[in-house]
Amino acid sequence: MIEKQNYLAYLLGVLRDGHIRIDKNKKYVHYTMEFCSNDKVWLDNIANIIEILANKRPSIRPFKKIYWRLRLRDKNFILKLKELSQFKVPQSTWFTPPFIMKSDKETKKWYISGFFDAEGCIGKGNYKYYNFDIYQSWFHDNNCPPLDDIKEMLLDFNIKSSKIKLRKNRNNLFVLRITNKESIINFCNNFQLLNSKKSELIKKIVI
Repeated sequence: MIEKQNYLAYLLGVLRDGHIRIDKNKKYVHYTMEFCSNDKVWLDNIANIIEILANKRPSIRPFKKIYWRLRLRDKNFILKLKELSQFKVPQSTWFTPPFIMKSDKETKKWYISGFFDAEGCIGKGNYKYYNFDIYQSWFHDNNCPPLDDIKEMLLDFNIKSSKIKLRKNRNNLFVLRITNKESIINFCNNFQLLNSKKSELIKKIVI
């Protein structure tokens, strides 16, 4: 059985592609967490995790014709999640949550899985025509601390990655790239992706 802290770690990773909002007006305060994707299966998987953690099922509705939007409104859970994650807007100022940095290897594995599902890309490369990239915007330095942390965590799984660089022609967007054959195989064998499109690609890579 998967422990709740690992589901929580996945949610913190995947929140890189999500949003927490606290909207105030004269009468009410709305606490909202949202994810948008054209992959409804993935949103269903995220919804299952949120339901386990929050004891409440988020809604999933069509959004802008080609997307689906997952939305949860739950004050207590969102406030706890915001405090634990230290979520910030813009996300280009959001460091790796201390909860993750202090966690064990298994929990970090789930965080990386969520981060990759949110901000990862499987594209053409050297091994069976694939490489693995993870992206993150960062505006304040010439490096990207969240990706620096991911790079260090990956070493615990014998996964080597290239130097983190600014992506050409994309201001403030950094990329961590895995191209080594052995490292790609180790990634595929260690990390459980819940994004259906990416998990299908991984099945083609693992022998």
